[in-house]
This record gives sequence, C-alpha cells and structure tokens, in this order.
Amino acid sequence: MLAARKLVNQDKVFIMVGMLGAACASAAMNTLSQKNVMNFFPMALAKDMYEPVDKLKFAFVSSYIEQMTRATPRLYREKNATKACTLYQDDDYGQEVMKGAEIGLKSINVEFTERTTYKRGATDFSSQVARLRAANCDFVVLGTVIRETVGAIAEARKLGYNPTFLTSVGAYTDLIPRLGGKGMDGLYSTMMAQVPYEDDASQPLRFWASKYKTAYNETPPCSRPTATSSSIAW
Repeated sequence: MLAARKLVNQDKVFIMVGMLGAACASAAMNTLSQKNVMNFFPMALAKDMYEPVDKLKFAFVSSYIEQMTRATPRLYREKNATKACTLYQDDDYGQEVMKGAEIGLKSINVEFTERTTYKRGATDFSSQVARLRAANCDFVVLGTVIRETVGAIAEARKLGYNPTFLTSVGAYTDLIPRLGGKGMDGLYSTMMAQVPYEDDASQPLRFWASKYKTAYNETPPCSRPTATSSSIAW
C-alpha cells in the first residue's frame, strides 16, 4: 500500500500496469480508485480485479473463482470421486480458490466433507493432511501456492494417502515436480494456457515445442527446465 501511495501521490502515475499477486493488487485497489488511476492487466486473479465492473479495471485472465467453478465438478466426475475436501491458505487467495470449488461442487449436488486451513508461510501440514485422510476424502482441492502444494502432497504420500489433488493456477508451474519429484505425479491444475512441454499430451503443443527447439536449439523458455509431471491444464 505504501508503494502504491507513493506512485499515485508523489509520482502522479495515471496507470498501474501488471501488478503481481492478488494480495498486493487488492490492497492497492482503493488507492487507485480514489485517484482515478487505471489498473491495467494485473497478474492477480482476485475478484476485486473484476468486480464491480469499472472503467478503470482491465482484468487480465479469468478469476480464481471462475477457474475453480468450472474445473472442480468436471474433474470430480471424471475421477468418480465420492468425497471432496479442501486445504487452503487462510487469506483472500485461498478463500477464493475454496469458494470457486464450493460453487462448482454445488452445481453437481456435492459439498465439502472436510475443510482445513493453514497460515501463510506454514511448512508443517501433518495435522491438516491427517484430517483429510481421516475424513476418507478421495478428492482434495488445494488453495495452495508452490511450496505449500509440494509440502501438503509430500505429507500425504508419506502417509500412503493418494487422493486426486486439484490446485488453481497459483500452483501451475514446473517447480512443483522439480521440488517434489515423483510424488507430485497426478496433480491437476487450472490454467488459461498450457506450458509447451515437448512430451505434452497435446499433439499441437508437442509440435510447437519441437519446432521452437529446432529453430533456437533450446526448449521453450516457459517450460525450462523440463520435468516429468502429470499435471493437466484446462
């Protein structure tokens, strides 16, 4: 907020471009609106970037809520799941991921059997994962980011607990399998555009990645370094 106020009040900017992170962007919104400053293509998917509709808001991609509303019921049905649970970060980001998943599940008459949270910066997820396992949940929505996604799934694997895990775009990165290794296989994530891996399930993406490597003698920048993962984007 201090940085936003400096830019608006001292530097007299007329537009804020590409703010990164839902928490930062949401905190700055009030300052921007008060001074009639445009919020242009923030790299933040919180609902404040979209609602209410305003001439100064130019959202970039679909919100966390919209992504999870669409992806959750689809994957739940594809996996023939029987019980849904959620583990999410106790802040605006985590709550929006959870809320979107909740809306999606209600559309197919399913409710969360168990909900558990963690504080930002947490590294121990043993108690939360134990609750999910005790509830016999075979489908877990994670309102987590990178390190927390790896930590939560690694804890589950350690206990022999292997539900279907679904995250938002906040955890769609090759850092997940790089940090977590084979244990991260089977993780699903939402995303607006797929990373072009050379071994992707999509033939057009494989073709594009191969052509890029042929032309520039390196893998596409957004997919380096390559890693084995069964993550899927919608």
